[in-house]
Parts: sequence; structure tokens; C-alpha cells
Amino acid sequence: MNNNIFSINRFGKVIKNDLVRYIPGYYGAMLVFLSIIPITAFLNLIESGSPVSANTRLVLIFLTTLGAAFIAPFVIYKTANHKKRGVDFTMLPASALEKFLSMVLLATIVLPIVIIAAQIIIDTIIALAFPSIFKDTLFSRDLFSAKNLIEFGELILFQCFALAGNMFFRQHKLSKTIISLFVLLLVIGGIMTVTVISIARHSDFYTEYTEQEYQQCLPEATTDSAIIQRDTTNIVTNKEQIEIVQEYSLSGDPSAAKVTVTKEGKRYVINDGLDKLLAKYSKPIRIIGNVFMYIIIPLLLYFLTFIRIKRQQL
Repeated sequence: MNNNIFSINRFGKVIKNDLVRYIPGYYGAMLVFLSIIPITAFLNLIESGSPVSANTRLVLIFLTTLGAAFIAPFVIYKTANHKKRGVDFTMLPASALEKFLSMVLLATIVLPIVIIAAQIIIDTIIALAFPSIFKDTLFSRDLFSAKNLIEFGELILFQCFALAGNMFFRQHKLSKTIISLFVLLLVIGGIMTVTVISIARHSDFYTEYTEQEYQQCLPEATTDSAIIQRDTTNIVTNKEQIEIVQEYSLSGDPSAAKVTVTKEGKRYVINDGLDKLLAKYSKPIRIIGNVFMYIIIPLLLYFLTFIRIKRQQL
């Protein structure tokens, strides 16, 4: 009995078809991205006379790989959802799941690995042959550290946006996807920030001092360099109306975390809820954020991309 959902033989044919039909159209763009770092290094040598360090090149490799991988779906599968030019993709004798998996495999896994490997090989050759251009090889650094692997793993997050945007938008795909990505990340960041601050403000993370304790324990807070704002606004906190005496930074740096000092009678109340909340729950918050950003969102976007391919075949 034929399996209309997934067949390994049929899946292999889909991959072969994509490699032969679609991938060659990406060679030009890939060569452009691969030439960015050598050209930049050569221009830097002419201007400053100094070679580019391995750490700098590693950052550039991540950025160029991110850019090259992100635009890959828009170049390789640019006609996949076109009403007329996408007929070949729609009529390919394969299931929606097989087409989707082939798209994910090539655009999200194979191409980024090929681009990274090609850049490392080119970088190593130039570093060995022309040390005046590239200082040290990338292997002189901890190239395959957990931190670097995690950063390159972030490509998956951006790739799922690219795949979804390429299939959902028919015109101006790249620009619309970038705008959608920016708006979504802005909304998510705003929601998380407002949630954390709201919890902190309504929490019981308050430290109380008498005036003598306040002067002894927090001398920096009373210096002119540390005080960044004075206010006499009445606010309601923990269902009590209290008066703001001053807002200050413990380090005296206005860009550092602020602490609100209030006075009720003869005692000072420091609202350090956000700092204490983050100190106590920073690890759970980080884990929840990473799960949401790098697991839930990619899976959701992959699912929507698969549904879009499936609906196109109906």
C-alpha cells in the first residue's frame, strides 16, 4: 500500500529535484557572501596596514552566514508560491510533508553548514598564505566552543522566519519578512519587559531602613554624584500612599539600575523589586525565554509553513 504522507524514496527524489532545479540559482549570492570577509580584510590592510584578528573574523563569519542563510529561501524557493511560475513546485509528485522537509533540510541545515565550512576553509588558506591579511587561524581560538555553537544555532530562529515569509508573501517577500520579524520581536520583548516590571512593582520586594540605617548602609546614595532625580510625587505602592524622596543609582551612574527611595514617617522604603526579582528568578526567566524564542516560535512557524504548502497543493 502506498504511503501518501511520507516515503523515503520519494523524499530522496524531492531532495535531488531541489538540488538540481533550485540550488544552482543560489550560487551567485553565495559567492558574494563568501567574498565579503576577504575583500573587507584587504581594504582594511590598505587603509590601516594591520591584519584582521581571528576574533573579528569569527564575528564576521557569523554575520555573513546569518545574512546568506536568511536570504537563501527567497532565492532558492522564490517561485514556490507563485500562482503561475510555482506550478512545477505544486505539481511535483510528492506530499506536502516531503516538500516541507526538503525545504527545511536544505535551507536550514545543509546550506548554513556549507557556507560556514566554506568560510572556514577560505579563512584558513588566507591566514596560512597571507598572515599580513589574516592574523592567526580560526583554530587558534576556541572555534567550536559551546557559546559559538549556540550562536550559530540561532540561525534556526531566523531561518524559520525566512521560510515562513517566503511562502506566505508573494511580493516584496524579503522586506515584508524583515518588517514582520522586527515587529514580532519588538512585541515579544515589550510584553516580557512589561510583565517583569509589573510583577516587580506589585511584589513584596521592599527593603525598609530607618533614617540612621539608610545613612549608614547607603552612603553613596546621599552624595550629589549619586542622586539622579528628586521628586515629591505621591505614589501608591502595596496599597499605601508614600512619597518619593529621591531616585538614585548605587554606582552613581545614571545608566545603571535605579532605586526609588521613599519616606513614610521616620523610615525609608527602597523599591528594589526589579533587581531582586531578576536576581531570584533570572535563571527561570532566561530558560522560559529561550524555550519560547528557540523552540516554540520556530515550531509554530515551521507548522504554519507546512500548512501553507499543504493548502497550496489542494
